[in-house]
Amino acid sequence: MNHITTFIARNITVDDSALPLVQCDAVCAFSGERIAQGIPTKFAIKDTFNDRAYLRFPSLYLSREAYICIGVLTVNGTAGWEMRKYSFVATEHEFRILQRKDILDVVLTLPAVPFALSFTASNKKHRSFKCVINYSTERFIVRTDNLDVEIDMNLVRDVLPVMQRWYTMIPDKRDTAAQPTWFTKADILQGCKNNVKIRAYGMSAYFEENALLEQYRSFPFFSFLTSILNKL
Repeated sequence: MNHITTFIARNITVDDSALPLVQCDAVCAFSGERIAQGIPTKFAIKDTFNDRAYLRFPSLYLSREAYICIGVLTVNGTAGWEMRKYSFVATEHEFRILQRKDILDVVLTLPAVPFALSFTASNKKHRSFKCVINYSTERFIVRTDNLDVEIDMNLVRDVLPVMQRWYTMIPDKRDTAAQPTWFTKADILQGCKNNVKIRAYGMSAYFEENALLEQYRSFPFFSFLTSILNKL
């Protein structure tokens, strides 16, 4: 079975001439996979790198694929590309960068297994080597900036329709600049304290639906879903 960095990087087109590859007879410090070419670890891993616990093999080299996951590269002719800046989905045949607005659709219509899925809010954190290769579209892990979020699609199907209703634009304000929704994402996460908004939405519906949401608010997947909601 491939290491996660090998799985993710296999379908990324990189200008190898711009990589600091050298000949070696070693294993990759991340994956432990045998390599004949690699990037010196002292070059690839900066002093500011805070995830040294993931360098699980005592090697002076990283594989090409591991470096693609953490390095600053030239991809499709564009210099300065860094994987950590992007949310992405990776499969055996594809690596695709995701815009925030597209992530919920990907969660709901996942590609064939196996796949890895990662979401960033900061565009700063290395996540690739922390990702999980998933073999189910019903229960899977999304790697976010700081943690693995377990997604159970049975729970998502239970709670998401309410979250989307709350984050639907108020019909007579759709054409305004603000395009306000019935409730904000903060209301979804914490409950609403504004009686004017509750009455406008419908008190009976609000309290019934809020009771459902309250069951899930302590779950990491709930915060993740809230972060990727799109206005309807």
